[in-house]
Formats: sequence, C-alpha cells, structure tokens
Amino acid sequence: MYYFNQSLLLLICLFLLAVGCKKEQTTTVSNLALDNQIDELLNIASNNQGREYFTLPESDDYLKIPNDPNNPITKEKVDLGKLLYHETGLAINPKNPISKNTYSCASCHFASAGFQAGRFQGIAEGGIGFGVN
Repeated sequence: MYYFNQSLLLLICLFLLAVGCKKEQTTTVSNLALDNQIDELLNIASNNQGREYFTLPESDDYLKIPNDPNNPITKEKVDLGKLLYHETGLAINPKNPISKNTYSCASCHFASAGFQAGRFQGIAEGGIGFGVN
C-alpha cells in the first residue's frame, strides 16, 4: 500500500507540473501584453518620458526632489527633521501628564506606513501603546 501511495503521489506531481507549465506559458504571454499596455499608458501620462518619469529620486538626491526654490532642501535640514521627528522633548502637553516627554512623532507615524498614524488615537490624546505597525 505504501508503494502504491508513492506512485500515485508521483503521478499527481507530474500531472500538476505539466498542467502548471502550460498555464505558466499562457500567463507569460498575457502578462507581456499587459506590460505593453501599461508602458503605453505610462508614456501617454508622462509625455513620452516613460517609466523613469515616475521613478522617485533617492532620498539623499536633493536636487531631484521637488521642493520650494526659495527654501531648497539641504542635508542639514533633513538631518534636523529626522532629529525633531524622534525628539521626545517636544511632548510637553499630553492629555495624561504621565505621558509627558515619552513619545515623539515617530511613536505613531511610521515610515513603513507612509508616515500615516498607525493608531486610532494619538498618545498625546490618551492613546496607549505604539500603533499597529
């Protein structure tokens, strides 16, 4: 019986492999057509500049990051922003006095969540913990 189950399992695996390969080839062709459609739409939306138009610059390539020409981004400003983003000394007026100087912007607004608050209620307003992220 054990030998029979191994043989049956081998046949099932071979069948699934054969079926999977056929589907994969069809999917590749349809994905290529979809990729071409996406490229065409991106070209239209970017005035023929293509995908590169939508590529975000590196975080330290300040010349390529859109900003106010009267107040350009500099490394010093970015470093100060990072410092203030994590500074708990700014937490001076919480709803619960015990929370004073115990949280920062980074306590709720996670970079991995696009800097959105990952909580229903901010720590300064009486929320507890460090968000869902």
